[in-house]
Amino acid sequence: MRKYVIGAAVGFVLSLSLTAHAEVEQVMNAVVQGLFPVKVDGVRVGDAIVVNDKTYLPVRSFGEAVGYEVTFTDAREVVMTRKAATPDPDAARQAELMVQIGKLESDIQSKQAGIQNMKQSIENFTFEMDRATDDTLKFQFGAQITQYQARIQEWQNVIIELQKQVDALRQQLPQGKS
Repeated sequence: MRKYVIGAAVGFVLSLSLTAHAEVEQVMNAVVQGLFPVKVDGVRVGDAIVVNDKTYLPVRSFGEAVGYEVTFTDAREVVMTRKAATPDPDAARQAELMVQIGKLESDIQSKQAGIQNMKQSIENFTFEMDRATDDTLKFQFGAQITQYQARIQEWQNVIIELQKQVDALRQQLPQGKS
């Protein structure tokens, strides 16, 4: 009976060692397939390794490069938290100026479209005036044409003033951001 127990124990140890050997061999076959530089916005922050077609990044250097604070806990965890953004006064001022410029340019485009519509109306009134036989109707068309021409001139002057405002605001933009 004793021989059977010893034989069973030896068999158990041998089977356990074969399993352990297979596990060690699998880990040992994980060969580094490559080493590549990691760049964030064109700046090298470290090297990444490739093992079994998976890329492993340097956590701290990569995390800090993309705006995270990296810490390690006692429980062996990596904790990444987004850093608080510091407001950029130039960026805020630029955004404010760009909004103002956008509104003014929208007004300019609206006035230009209105001028085109009035010019089309003038063409239509001129055509109708030439076809009209009644003098009263011709007079009304002529008066309408005169009103549109005056409004076109007024809007062209407004466009010139709006464009001056746009140009002045563009001069206030931080250099290289227009």
